[in-house]
Amino acid sequence: MTDADNASAQEEAQYHTYETHRIPWWMRAIWLGFWLFTIGYFVTNLIPAAKHYF
Repeated sequence: MTDADNASAQEEAQYHTYETHRIPWWMRAIWLGFWLFTIGYFVTNLIPAAKHYF
């Protein structure tokens, strides 16, 4: 076995860095627009169609 196989958890985690990356404001705006469009489409088209279907 090599030394890498016998490394302790602290030695192995030495090079692991976990950084968070903020979502840009414009990407949040795109998602918000997507969900608003989806809800609007659902309300204006699918709910009235369901009334006639059921």
